[in-house]
Amino acid sequence: PEGALLTRPRDAVTWRALNPAGCAFLDACAAGDTLAAAVQAALDIDAAADLGRLMADLLDAGAFSRLHIFP
Repeated sequence: PEGALLTRPRDAVTWRALNPAGCAFLDACAAGDTLAAAVQAALDIDAAADLGRLMADLLDAGAFSRLHIFP
């Protein structure tokens, strides 16, 4: 399985390949899950997933529009 991340960080659509763990992480985020739950979803797919690299790639791609902090 393969996935793709489409973003438009500076008015130009870009794409990046996304592995299954990355897809699971973003699916959990899109569902409104917590960061911990999204990480667990990624690790459930691939226990050896490089979460630091995933987060760096997602931030670099402009995949997040806002951060919600709950008390």
